[in-house]
Amino acid sequence: MTQRRGIVYLALCATLWSTAGVLIKLIDWNALVIGGFRSGIAALVLWLVLWREGFPIPAVNRDTLLTGLCLGGTTALFVTANKLTTAANAIVLQSANPIFVLLFCALWRRQRFSRRDLIVVLVVMLGVALFFLDDLSPGSLLGNLLALFAAVLLGLAFIFASGAASLHETMSGVLFGHLFSTLVGIPFLLLDPPVFTPVSVAAILFLGVFQLGIPYVLFSYGARVCPPLAISLIGMLEPIFNPIWVAIFMGEIPGPLALLGGVTVIVTLCIWCVSNARQSQAG
Repeated sequence: MTQRRGIVYLALCATLWSTAGVLIKLIDWNALVIGGFRSGIAALVLWLVLWREGFPIPAVNRDTLLTGLCLGGTTALFVTANKLTTAANAIVLQSANPIFVLLFCALWRRQRFSRRDLIVVLVVMLGVALFFLDDLSPGSLLGNLLALFAAVLLGLAFIFASGAASLHETMSGVLFGHLFSTLVGIPFLLLDPPVFTPVSVAAILFLGVFQLGIPYVLFSYGARVCPPLAISLIGMLEPIFNPIWVAIFMGEIPGPLALLGGVTVIVTLCIWCVSNARQSQAG
């Protein structure tokens, strides 16, 4: 597994993650019930891959448990934030995770970043902000704070996942995250039982297998060879592509600022990836 292939895996992962918006609109269930169901299916997919790799029992250690808690907490906080503030606010605030990756890597790992990396982070954040500028509103303070804390946990999850000693540990941490998210959804499944229809069942299966399960397998492979900042920046493709699928299938067309923001993020990431590849070859 090379870093270039890892970047491709992460880009595919973010693209599949982005299908959540259009599919969740098809399911008339409690948000945490949807989260619990799709995470439970994703956990099964991850366990099957671990079993195929020769690791039927997940690795249990500090890094895998911390990765799991951070990912599970991110999911629960993000879903709750969407209930308390606007969806745009929640997505933009969670997308601040590259800033926290830079901060944590600098404080804990004593890692220094180049001026180019810092500029890329700022430009990507600007692009994401432009994409949702038309829809931003003050919203609920609590919802905004929860979304920001979700960004902190997501940044930590990227750091713990990339620092795992093996693919077994990386995938185990992700598996624990989905198990945690599943447990969070169980009480709401009892309090607000879902109504199963052919559309909702098909949508939740797609969400579990193709929107979370397979993408997190790709994430586990990519996180093994890419640094936390690369994981975080490539993950910015998710909030860009999410409304694009909604526009294609639901007819909700983004405005000119949104299109400008999306192009800014995609072009910046492409230039950054090509520059890193050339630098790696030169080294």
